[in-house]
Amino acid sequence: MRFKPGDKVVFLTEQGGGVVKEVLSATHVSLIDDMGFERPYPADALAPLRVTQIAVDERKLMEKKEPAKAKISQKQQKNQVYRIDLHIEELLPGHSLMTNYEMLQLQMEHFKRAFNHCKNKRIKRLQVIHGVGEGILRGEIHSFLRQFSGTEFHDMSYTRNGFGGTEVILCFKELD
Repeated sequence: MRFKPGDKVVFLTEQGGGVVKEVLSATHVSLIDDMGFERPYPADALAPLRVTQIAVDERKLMEKKEPAKAKISQKQQKNQVYRIDLHIEELLPGHSLMTNYEMLQLQMEHFKRAFNHCKNKRIKRLQVIHGVGEGILRGEIHSFLRQFSGTEFHDMSYTRNGFGGTEVILCFKELD
């Protein structure tokens, strides 16, 4: 795969990732890793980090210009639903060399970003698509959610949605 400066990448043979600083050759790039260190790295041991809706929203939040805030009525706020698909293929197409642990960590990182996004934007409903599988990701998500008293969650209907999922109802009094 050809990378260019600024591309966000994840390591296929170890945990973490970084941002490509420059292309050194057809087989190697220089990157700034998650810890802030610059180092050369083989291009074939990297995969592009797929930009998700969450990443786009986070970039908007980090912009210095404060966008004009639209007023949202309580009724609209109550009916807003944020949906995230945590299937690993959706998050990272080149995941074949990742361990199950690394995939789970990546999925949980995306889930926590979505949860915090909903909390910060006061979006009351979060639908998390995690699949049916062995239920490990579902268990981790439910374990995380149990920390927040007042926040409710339940399994979404498999027949209606065609996949395993959890719906979270955020209680802002408890989260503030």
